[in-house]
Amino acid sequence: MLRVALLAEAITFLTAAAMNFGVHIPLGFTTLQFPLRIIPAGIGETVIGAALLLAGLTLNRAASWIGWWLSVGGIAFGLVATSRSRGPAFEMHAAMVALAIAVLALLLWTRPQGAVSTPRPELRPIAGLMAVAGLTLLGASAIHFGLLAPLIVDPFAAAATPEAVLGGIMLAGSIALLSGRAGGWELAVACSVLTVLLTLYGFATTLGTGRAGDITYHVTLLWMLFASVGLLLARGRKRYSR
Repeated sequence: MLRVALLAEAITFLTAAAMNFGVHIPLGFTTLQFPLRIIPAGIGETVIGAALLLAGLTLNRAASWIGWWLSVGGIAFGLVATSRSRGPAFEMHAAMVALAIAVLALLLWTRPQGAVSTPRPELRPIAGLMAVAGLTLLGASAIHFGLLAPLIVDPFAAAATPEAVLGGIMLAGSIALLSGRAGGWELAVACSVLTVLLTLYGFATTLGTGRAGDITYHVTLLWMLFASVGLLLARGRKRYSR
């Protein structure tokens, strides 16, 4: 199943790359194409697709994690870039989210032969902090999508989808940390660092809008994220498997 998921994600990225290079893909009942050629995006998607393809063919776990993280970065950047205009490119990236979640689930629940889960109770507070950060991101996404209106009205569609993706990433990192599975600590650190980087980008963007509530939220979120990364690194890496 992991191979199928990796190959499906690879094909999706390579298809998006072809369309960003200007290729039209006829399917009989419709034709897949993007309205604009964006060569840099096509190059990036080609690299990510190739990494996922290699991972799917070899089933090497290191290659699989590298391919997955490259895909997460590409998806997050693509969602931010296309969230305002929407259209086929946005829909393609939304489909990539589902595939990335499937690959993550399979990576978390399949482990190398002989690996033993050894949960570490002392990491629970860190996992809890990560989960809180993830839940606040999902809450912010719901608000920006208008799902809590008329209770809270603060539409900001451009931020809603990236917040939902990052919220899911932080929850996945929290679960991985609690699971005690091999690679859980590394995944938790990677999830937190990625979310920090994209939140800093969102904070810089929000500063120019003068949205006081969003600015305050980003400051609070960054505090939680920096605390998560700091505590994870302070604990140091200890292997989950023996």
